[in-house]
Amino acid sequence: MFKIVAFDMDGTIADTIPMCIKAFRNSISPYTDHELSREEILQTFGLNEIGMVKAIAGQNWESAMEDFYCQYSLLHNEVTNAFPGILKLITFLKKKNITIALITGKGKKSCTITLEKLGLSKVFDETLYGSEISPNKKKNMEYLLKKYSISKEEFCYIGDTVQDIKDCQDIGVVCFSAAWQESVNADILEKENLVFAGAKDDCAEIVVKLEQDFKEQAVKTQEKAFWTDVVCHLHFLKRFFEDIGLGLADRVTARVV
Repeated sequence: MFKIVAFDMDGTIADTIPMCIKAFRNSISPYTDHELSREEILQTFGLNEIGMVKAIAGQNWESAMEDFYCQYSLLHNEVTNAFPGILKLITFLKKKNITIALITGKGKKSCTITLEKLGLSKVFDETLYGSEISPNKKKNMEYLLKKYSISKEEFCYIGDTVQDIKDCQDIGVVCFSAAWQESVNADILEKENLVFAGAKDDCAEIVVKLEQDFKEQAVKTQEKAFWTDVVCHLHFLKRFFEDIGLGLADRVTARVV
């Protein structure tokens, strides 16, 4: 049974990627000699916003960062809701006493803005941010496995990219692929990942899969308890008959003497 369920942010919790790209283009393009294309911006994804801006703005990155956060906060007023079903999914998990984590490539400041705008500031038990140096989701997943002393089978990640799938496969944990934003290529995700939640199902399919997992684990727990009782009874009976046997042997010996 899962003890930790971790979420990606952009494209998984909310449809924030178009807004992120727009904020980045508006604020960072003036620091280059052309308007940044979507492809140029996406190539920097994986790093947090500081790493992204440094990769393009160079020595002017500090001024560019100020402009980016201003644009990001302003444009985020257009995105104030999580995807349908996300809160239901999180509520379901919390009722099962599951630790809810957020593992994102975003930096702390942009992530804080997003959580505040979405009304999710107090939802996650753990929030792990991205690095400006290199992608670090795998490292953060491994950190949680170690911190909570859980097995790989007790952890799962919900993300929206092929890279999320590969990161989980590298570690050996389950990945649920979320394909509920319009720009996601669901066919590619489904091809790469055996566990898949389609856009038409919102979060319902993941809830169903998790409920099935919990029920299966409950049955296994009951079966384990049953067989534990059986073994205990067998041990008791073994001692009982051994005691009877010793008693009979003592009586026979006494009569012979």
